[in-house]
Amino acid sequence: MKQYFIILFILSLTHINAQKTDDLLEKIELKEIDNFNFKEKNFDITSVYNLEKNFLVIGNYIPINGKITFPDTIKDYGIRILFLNDKKEITYKSHGLMDVWHCNPTFYKNGSKFILVCQLSMEQDCGLEVYVIENTNIKFIGNINVETSSEESQVINFLKIRKQGEKLIFSFKSDTLLLNINDKFIKKSKVEYEYFKNKLVLLN
Repeated sequence: MKQYFIILFILSLTHINAQKTDDLLEKIELKEIDNFNFKEKNFDITSVYNLEKNFLVIGNYIPINGKITFPDTIKDYGIRILFLNDKKEITYKSHGLMDVWHCNPTFYKNGSKFILVCQLSMEQDCGLEVYVIENTNIKFIGNINVETSSEESQVINFLKIRKQGEKLIFSFKSDTLLLNINDKFIKKSKVEYEYFKNKLVLLN
């Protein structure tokens, strides 16, 4: 009888741990498309990914003779995300990332939706941008202003996304975290953001 209760206890713990694991969003690997046949005037492609019937293109408009060209402006230039339909027509064009050097995407699956998290960097990390993609639609939901003092790892490597009911929790754990609040950096070992009712907010 005692062994029976021990087995039940172990099974219950296994079930609880499985539930916790199931709440974590799965990171998915999408292979870059080489030699993508797409023409947008003065647009230089950095990378392209296929998301079912859509395409995600990362790149930037090239200045001509050192001058900013349309659609860039002095307040909106740099790397952009373009979202294309199956006919390779642009259905979404993001804001420019200004002086950011790199925009590296990581994709997560949340049911029928994709969560796109872009690691921004210059000489070092400069935070994350987050998008939600569903069917033919893409939506920018906000910035995560967390960086790392580590020279060996980017902050995206510390990210875990967990689903809690209708909420998404973006959590980071590391002794190297730096939370950027109004250009003032605060050392942290844990940072969490919550996405709920179309708002991405800092929890701690």
